[in-house]
Amino acid sequence: MSARNYGTVQVDALPELVAPGVFRLELMLAFPAERDPFAFDLENEPTVLVTFRRKNIIRATDPVQAGTTLQVHPLEHVVEGNDELSGRNEFYFEILTGEDSKIARGLRFRIFRDEQVVVDQTVWSDPGEPVRGTVNLVILAAPETEHTQADLSIDRN
Repeated sequence: MSARNYGTVQVDALPELVAPGVFRLELMLAFPAERDPFAFDLENEPTVLVTFRRKNIIRATDPVQAGTTLQVHPLEHVVEGNDELSGRNEFYFEILTGEDSKIARGLRFRIFRDEQVVVDQTVWSDPGEPVRGTVNLVILAAPETEHTQADLSIDRN
């Protein structure tokens, strides 16, 4: 039996519109982000990870102190759409909390557009678990104004 290689297949995606404005992401930790000392592969495991559009936009492998604010500025590739699906921007985050802790840990996740807050969420972990989850930012395109045809007929009365 033989196999044929048909090359790579490209799927046409719907064009996305980049949302106007300057975006900034802020992540403020209310706890120290650190690895579990008993975890495997300590060198490569990130203590803080934030992904957007399948790319790591924040990745820290060293411990991060409580009260630290991590930023991405400008935050690029934020899209707008005509509905909640096409204008959806999803962020995934996971922050390690170190040794097994009996208390919940929290962080503040904020996104700014032209220095105006558009997302402000506080997220909590279960006790002993990393703080992880998703935040969705939906940007709806401004509605187009309707153009009415001017009446150019001549009234000859």
